Amino acid sequence: MSFGGSHENTQSKSTSTSTGTTTTSLAPEFSNLLYGNIDKVQGLASTPFQPYGGQQVAPFNGTQMQARDALTGMWASQTGDAPLNAAIGIAGQVGGYQPQTVGYQPLTGVNLGEYMSPYTQSVIDQSVADIDRQQKIQDQQAASQATQAGAFGGSRSAVLQGLTDDSFARTKAQTIANLNQANFSQAQAAAQADLQRQAAAQQSNQGAGLQAAGLNLNAANALAGFGGQQLSQAMARAGALQSVGDVEQKNQQAQLDAAYQQWQLAQQYPLQMQALLNQTIGMVPQYGTSATSGQQSGTGSGSSTGLSFHAGVATEHSPFSFLTGG
Repeated sequence: MSFGGSHENTQSKSTSTSTGTTTTSLAPEFSNLLYGNIDKVQGLASTPFQPYGGQQVAPFNGTQMQARDALTGMWASQTGDAPLNAAIGIAGQVGGYQPQTVGYQPLTGVNLGEYMSPYTQSVIDQSVADIDRQQKIQDQQAASQATQAGAFGGSRSAVLQGLTDDSFARTKAQTIANLNQANFSQAQAAAQADLQRQAAAQQSNQGAGLQAAGLNLNAANALAGFGGQQLSQAMARAGALQSVGDVEQKNQQAQLDAAYQQWQLAQQYPLQMQALLNQTIGMVPQYGTSATSGQQSGTGSGSSTGLSFHAGVATEHSPFSFLTGG
């Protein structure tokens, strides 16, 4: 920076008088520098406040909006509720399941006639016919023997015939009883087998029902788990979008902060330059002339040293003291 002259160009003359007046003068180039600096300060002071016109807060970006829409969509569509509600319904059905009761039915309550063989009577009739035939054959043989012996028709023959008839009668009765007993035993065994099969089937059905209830309960637990997994996965996807969006927003905010800091530096730059100029003027030697009335008289010439004489006392002062504080 040029200050418009050298130390030699600041020489001036001073004359003391008896009038008691004091005159002080500055070199023109320093006067222009001083008042020009004052104009700059006043210009800066009168500059109105200029608010920052740029954006300072980064808004929500597209990725964050997608994350928001994803979360809102999950709430609107009730993500995970469908399998959970299905699981609740199945669990309610399982909770109300009543296993089939396996009862005991006595054999006395069974109609055994339904189990009797329809061929028993035929077997009895055939067996009785066979016995009757055997009896006739034996009667013929006995009559033939009695005739040969000359005793046919006698009391002895009647006794023998009576014994034979009684024996065959007992045989027929025993045969009929045995056949009926066999039929009854067979019917009883068949009915008992049916009762056992029914009880086994009921037990099997009961076990199958309990097993099905357990499977349904497991399915309900699985559905509930699937609902939770579906919601968790949707939340994780939305969270990933949110994380990416946050990174993008932080980067945008950093760019906005950097732009704002550059604007602040631009606003401070004139003030910093003015302060530098003020410091520079404060370092300039104080070239001026002054004269004070008093005991001194005469005329002199030489370089100004910035000394003022007040009542015969020399003091050094600066014409820029209002800028530098000196």
